[in-house]
Amino acid sequence: AEEWFYHYLAGIKVDMKENILAFEPNFVNEVNWVNCEISTVYGSAGIGWERKGKVVIIKMIIPAGFKVKLILNGHTEEISDHGEVWRSMAK
Repeated sequence: AEEWFYHYLAGIKVDMKENILAFEPNFVNEVNWVNCEISTVYGSAGIGWERKGKVVIIKMIIPAGFKVKLILNGHTEEISDHGEVWRSMAK
């Protein structure tokens, strides 16, 4: 169950071989929010999201050292920021 939460709901994927941290959250109808954090060799990494009406607010915690991708509805955004990074999308 825990792996399903990290990999499916939160959508955290770490590829240490390529130094890539990817976030591909799944916004299932039965869940209104998710908050997930993992430990990596570069520090804590995590994602949280919450529905606010017709908008989903996304907060990522990104340690320096990774190439980061946010994948939403099949679209990939390369993220160069580190620390707390925020995004929102219409749902």
